[in-house]
Amino acid sequence: MFYRDFPHNPLSKEKRITLADIQKTPCILVATKDQQEQEREYYQNTFGLGDTYLFANTLDEGRLMVIGKRGYMLAESLAKKMTSNANTVCIPLYRDSKQITTKYYAFWQKKNSNYLIEEFASILHQIFHK
Repeated sequence: MFYRDFPHNPLSKEKRITLADIQKTPCILVATKDQQEQEREYYQNTFGLGDTYLFANTLDEGRLMVIGKRGYMLAESLAKKMTSNANTVCIPLYRDSKQITTKYYAFWQKKNSNYLIEEFASILHQIFHK
């Protein structure tokens, strides 16, 4: 899923968007200076996004950049926090005919297992499976 400026952008009225639809539009990523290159590389290589990226220091700064029509922002698991409003809309992103998703994994060394780690894993599971 991702955000697009609304209602001025024609793509904001679509039910789904493909990678081809957004190739020439900058992708806004939230990352510190030190992590910008790794984030750019990850999104470019994993999702096949274009090669133009803008960086925000915080989620709020990224949302303001979207509202300011500077690009789009992938919502991923933050979609529930980033609901559509008068300025933005959340739209599913597709590659070919399949919606793009991301899998998250939590793992730790068995010798380090304890109640707190297992409880943390349980909480993560509950959050991501809502």
